[in-house]
Amino acid sequence: MSAEIQAVKTPATKTDMPHGIRRANVRTMNLRPLICVVPDATLAEILAQMKRAETDAVFVCDDGHVVGIVASRDILRRVTGGRLDMTGAVRDFMTTDFAQLTNDATIGQVVETMTERLVQHVAISDDGEFTGAISDLDIVTFLVESYPKETMNLPPVARQMMDTREGE
Repeated sequence: MSAEIQAVKTPATKTDMPHGIRRANVRTMNLRPLICVVPDATLAEILAQMKRAETDAVFVCDDGHVVGIVASRDILRRVTGGRLDMTGAVRDFMTTDFAQLTNDATIGQVVETMTERLVQHVAISDDGEFTGAISDLDIVTFLVESYPKETMNLPPVARQMMDTREGE
């Protein structure tokens, strides 16, 4: 465990903790495996893969390179638009403009990328090889596990500090 993460997990002032987490490297998180399907996979195969992996997105890989992503919201858009063919190839409806960062990225950079690009998943690579993915749920889980319980129970008012802990 790095010294920076050690500092995040020790008691600190409330304003110090978010800055430490924002600068923490994505390697401190448990990256989700990069789940890949081939471009010829059908929607039915993708949905089965997503269900088995308990994920809401899969990446599309061709010759070891990520070429796109299919997320549950892409599928829902097709369902609501009435244009869903369960036998169609994923290459016909994957999103090719997916978000990616290197494993040198910080958690803050991942959040900024998700916010700016309006995406819920970021592929992580190391020297061009994709090593995993981070979802918005992964970020929330990491934040919840990084803060002391009493901090997470504060009301959502910026810079507010309570006189006593909840329940006292």
